Amino acid sequence: MAYSRSTAQGNQLYGVPTSVSNQPSVPNSVSDQLTAPVNFGTLLRGYKGLNDVTMTTSDGEEVKANSLVLTMNSLLISEMAEKDFLVELDMTDFTAEGVNCFVDCCYSGSVEGKLNKCTFRELNKISIVFKVDWIAKECLLFFCDMCINTGSVRDARQLFGEAGYLLKERRDKKLVKALDAGLKRQSPDLRSALIRAVMTASPRGPVDSEVCSYLAGPATPVLYMCLAEDIGNKPRPHKLTRDEKQLLNPSALSKCQRLDKVVYEKVLDILKISVSPDDYGFLFQLLAETSKLGSGEEDCLSGDEDIERYFSKFLPPPPPFIPSTQHSHPANFCPAPVLFQIQ
Repeated sequence: MAYSRSTAQGNQLYGVPTSVSNQPSVPNSVSDQLTAPVNFGTLLRGYKGLNDVTMTTSDGEEVKANSLVLTMNSLLISEMAEKDFLVELDMTDFTAEGVNCFVDCCYSGSVEGKLNKCTFRELNKISIVFKVDWIAKECLLFFCDMCINTGSVRDARQLFGEAGYLLKERRDKKLVKALDAGLKRQSPDLRSALIRAVMTASPRGPVDSEVCSYLAGPATPVLYMCLAEDIGNKPRPHKLTRDEKQLLNPSALSKCQRLDKVVYEKVLDILKISVSPDDYGFLFQLLAETSKLGSGEEDCLSGDEDIERYFSKFLPPPPPFIPSTQHSHPANFCPAPVLFQIQ
């Protein structure tokens, strides 16, 4: 289903000016007189004489567009046009379908009928690379819509993949933050099942582990139980990989201890008998730093104003995290199934 959020809704939500009257009375440039998104009319794309910019895509195809339209939408293209004549753009990181979708959005001033699950990744990445803020915000809203409507591990896994892709390509955590906010409004079982599905997948890439560490939250014991079982099943002694060391950090391990002390102790037992002597120093330092941490802890992901504003319109914010002082499971923790219990 195509995305149908109106441009006016996006403007109202983010405070984007919707009329020329909001602009300075004495403009310094064309971009000061108009504020994207603007409907330039999609029929203009058919006028070859006006399409003075050629964009080469990863498919080898050439997509043509008007430099003024592109400049009005993209801050990066505007900066490039100020320095020299804009004749061609290197779009070889993107497909022809994605670039055409992007150009259509720039001409029409709307993502309606263009933004969907198939075009999301390309359109979102292009809007971030070329600094088209209004499209990037519409993509974020679309992703938040998917987060709030997801109800299965399969759907959550697809959202996880999109968040991981953007983190890997651009080191941008915005989609990770949106997915985390969405999971807070879902059953705790969904977060636990998602973490378990990613941690037990083969192969598991470094970015998957990184996103898992950000999203674990109340499912941190599930993450460490899966990690410990994976390490325990490998030939001994096992030399810890860079990916495993990244997951074994004092802050998260301390949280695991507070949420489920039984799981915490099992993880330590597996590490002590499985890791290579070369990693004893790392393990000793890990335990020392974990023991120094107090009861308080900051979240791995700081809040994002746009994301919180969106989710506050649908559901109240989640209750604050309260560390458990008991050895039993906290009420909001979904214990690992028998498959992940260590005998």
